[in-house]
Amino acid sequence: FGTEAQGIDAAASALADGQPYVLTPTASTNPDALEQLRRLVLDLGMRPVILSPEVHDRLVAQVSHLPYLLALALRALAQAEAQEVAGPAFRDATRVAQSPAALWREILRQNRADVLAALDRFTARLGEIREDLERGEVDRVLEATR
Repeated sequence: FGTEAQGIDAAASALADGQPYVLTPTASTNPDALEQLRRLVLDLGMRPVILSPEVHDRLVAQVSHLPYLLALALRALAQAEAQEVAGPAFRDATRVAQSPAALWREILRQNRADVLAALDRFTARLGEIREDLERGEVDRVLEATR
């Protein structure tokens, strides 16, 4: 959860309402401490999700790190002329690309293997979409999942 904005001026009291807060216990995690954190997360109005560090890294590569890379690519590919006619869809799709590069540099270094796996899956799916579109199978392209 969050936005591309940073600093106290970007604070919003409802930003975390109902959002997941991932706790990543290890074998050495004190169960009582984990339970205290879980209750604190609930008290803050968030939804605790307990995952192993490995599962966390794999999942956030798909739903956070990959979208960041896609936003960077979309922004870089859109010609200046195209950006003049861009509307909310382009803004929404590229918003996260405005996040500080310093933050993402370390994330991408630390989670490189999972990000590469997510990128490979996305590239394969994009290839399928391209093939379907080339064959004129628009309904197949528009299927959310398959």
